Amino acid sequence: MPKPRTYQTEAIIIKKTKLGEAARILTLYTPHLGKIQAVAKGVR
Repeated sequence: MPKPRTYQTEAIIIKKTKLGEAARILTLYTPHLGKIQAVAKGVR
């Protein structure tokens, strides 16, 4: 199984979508990476 990628950057949240009980799919815009999607686990 591949290792998860981790980035640290400033971003603006464009969209958030519920993914189960305590997870979200976030669409973000960052100055260096552009538009990306990320999964945030353990959020309410």
